[in-house]
Amino acid sequence: MSFSLAHAGWSAGIEPESGGSLSRLEWNGMSVLRPAAPGTRNPLQMASFPLVPYANRIAQGRFGEHRLPRNFGAHPHTLHGNGWQSEWTADRK
Repeated sequence: MSFSLAHAGWSAGIEPESGGSLSRLEWNGMSVLRPAAPGTRNPLQMASFPLVPYANRIAQGRFGEHRLPRNFGAHPHTLHGNGWQSEWTADRK
């Protein structure tokens, strides 16, 4: 279920089902990031997505002797972790 967060002029749309992606980020009503099209669920089409548990790439998908699965088509490196490829849940406490 999508939800919004707001504070001090900032507002963000959060999409837990789309890997915790941001559907929008605004400051005083102005877009800071390109907003996602309505109904978009693909993290690659969102305003941004979290790069967890690591950012950037792991060369050839190897971290020492540990092999990481490729996660970006035929690209030879594993990219941006895998958090953006899983559905998240939000817990309000």
